Amino acid sequence: LTNLFLNRDESKKIKVTVDGISDSRENLLLFKKNIEEDKEIKNSYFSPESWTNPKNINFNLTFEIYNNGI
Repeated sequence: LTNLFLNRDESKKIKVTVDGISDSRENLLLFKKNIEEDKEIKNSYFSPESWTNPKNINFNLTFEIYNNGI
């Protein structure tokens, strides 16, 4: 990860923005799959530019975390 930003709103929903570098598209796809399988994470979105290179990928991801225990 090269950048991580967290913002919690009044409803206790946490908005997350992540910038990073992945060594391969396959590893980025695995990371995407893991994010999507987490039941507390919603609305995950990778920028289209995250998928243009097969290696040494600069990616940008946004998502929201919903957790009643926060």
